[in-house]
Amino acid sequence: MGELPSPEHLAERFLKRTEFLPDRIHSSALFAFFAQHFTHMFFKTDMKRGPQYTWGGHGVDLSSIYGETAEKRKQLRSLTGGKLKMQVINGEEWPVLIKDALIETEYPPGYPEERKFALGHPFYALLPGLFVWSTIWMREHNRVCDILKEEHTDWDDERLYQTARLILVGETIKIVIEDYVQHLSQYKFKLKFNPELLFDVPYQYQNRIAVEFNHLYHWHPLLPESFNISGQTYPMKSYMFNRQRETTPEKKE
Repeated sequence: MGELPSPEHLAERFLKRTEFLPDRIHSSALFAFFAQHFTHMFFKTDMKRGPQYTWGGHGVDLSSIYGETAEKRKQLRSLTGGKLKMQVINGEEWPVLIKDALIETEYPPGYPEERKFALGHPFYALLPGLFVWSTIWMREHNRVCDILKEEHTDWDDERLYQTARLILVGETIKIVIEDYVQHLSQYKFKLKFNPELLFDVPYQYQNRIAVEFNHLYHWHPLLPESFNISGQTYPMKSYMFNRQRETTPEKKE
């Protein structure tokens, strides 16, 4: 029996991309970033131990937004009205800087302090697409808190925070099933997320993800060689760690 080819040879022969081809079902770049933002809440490489190790609960818990430890979650909270810390820039809400939420987030050496944002996942500062989804979900958490506070004026900060987090978990799963998986599958019937069907029945279920799923979930070929944003072209290398806005903070909340 002859010698089997090396993994390197197989990767070069079958997996290496030579030309970018747009997705035939019209998936956008933000779709791929949504996939990355979603999966990295339960598939987290433990680079301190080695790339073969992962950390996390392997569940849809939105730890990528809120943080994986109690201390990190506390740092990201405003501790008022159940909300997360946000800063207002030109009338829009954005995550606060690390100096305002002392958490570990990965940035290259020498990166300007005034551009280091505090995010729930240390990896999400790497690409603007991940930063976009982190910001959207943080804004959504605070929006839900406003609604809950109006409906339940007697609720304290802790109850508002925990309830809003549960609601966002449900929102995430609903979006993943009814929009994200629906788009990928191209099924002709509509998928629905209806957990109430299993309430009060002798069936155990949970929102856990099997680790084997991670071996199939590598969609890097979906990303183009460059991005055109408002007429400006950004090659992938210059796109990384690049969320610069020509604005200055107005106030903190």
